[in-house]
Amino acid sequence: MPSLWQKIEARQGFWFVFGRFGRPAATVSAAVCLLLLALNLIVPPGSLNPSATYADALMADHSADKTDYTEAIPTADVQPGR
Repeated sequence: MPSLWQKIEARQGFWFVFGRFGRPAATVSAAVCLLLLALNLIVPPGSLNPSATYADALMADHSADKTDYTEAIPTADVQPGR
């Protein structure tokens, strides 16, 4: 009987454990991918602005408050030579 258990435990190596946990992990990841795909396809109407371009979005998001160097931005007109 002890030799039988040794044979069983010898079969349960890395590849046995990998196969045992790999298949369910692949199934769960496929389900998560399908869920994320469905969430991306279901977009509420009116939430997207089809006339806006990428450049418009960048210009709308750009402000001096969001930069790290706001102190370097002059606030008054600087006249050369003074």
